[in-house]
Amino acid sequence: LTQTLKNAGSEKGIITAMVDEIRKAMARVQELPGGVSKTFVCYQTDTFTNCKAITKNAQEMVVMASALPQELPTYSRELTNAYSQLVDTTQCTLATIDSQNIAACLSQNVQALGEVCIELVYSGGTLQTSPDDQGARRELTDSAKSVTDKVSHVLATIQAGAVGIQACNSAITTIMSLVCDLDTIAMFYSSGALHSEEKLGTFAEHCVNILETAKVLVDDTKKLVSSTAGTQEQLAEVAIQAVKTITAEAEHVKLGASSLATEDMEGQLLLLQAAKDVANA
Repeated sequence: LTQTLKNAGSEKGIITAMVDEIRKAMARVQELPGGVSKTFVCYQTDTFTNCKAITKNAQEMVVMASALPQELPTYSRELTNAYSQLVDTTQCTLATIDSQNIAACLSQNVQALGEVCIELVYSGGTLQTSPDDQGARRELTDSAKSVTDKVSHVLATIQAGAVGIQACNSAITTIMSLVCDLDTIAMFYSSGALHSEEKLGTFAEHCVNILETAKVLVDDTKKLVSSTAGTQEQLAEVAIQAVKTITAEAEHVKLGASSLATEDMEGQLLLLQAAKDVANA
């Protein structure tokens, strides 16, 4: 009996220490970091890594609840460490994020995640001492689900803070699709399999549109470069506009190529290749 009481006291002390560690981490979420050495994108990646570790350990605790309840403290410790690392990352993220609203939301969500991590650690401690308690097992499962839910909130917030990056990634996908489309058209022209039955305007008319859109594209490119030093919202806006312009340019080029005489295959291919070069650039 004495030994059992000693073990119970030791286990309770371990759980209390981990809970205190999580609470201390929650309290320093909004503290300024010692230094910021990376970009927001890098800290975004670190956040994904930290959240993945938290989710993994929460899921492992659900498995261990039935298989090896005595191992629960090990995963509680890993969970605690992962949350502390997330807080360290969050401090740096808050120092590099543009939007104050998103920063406030991220801070709140990370702290809310800390609360449910505490609940999970407590649940693990309870189940370890009473491995046959079905109520404790259900409580641990519910706590693990809450952790997963709060992690999704953190991830959603950190993604919202990178709208500019997401817009650029989307722009890349769209431009790659345009290049493939131009490649396909060039292939058909080369084989002589594509002939325009109806010419929509003369090449001279399309040439004017091509040149005018090219000038706009140059301006969009300059804005895109300068916007990398601005906010994520500014970057997103410029990236979206650049995609619209390059899409319009591709359409003008296709119409221009179609308006050339069928025997001027070389001119058609040169025009399409020029558009591809611009898109790739």
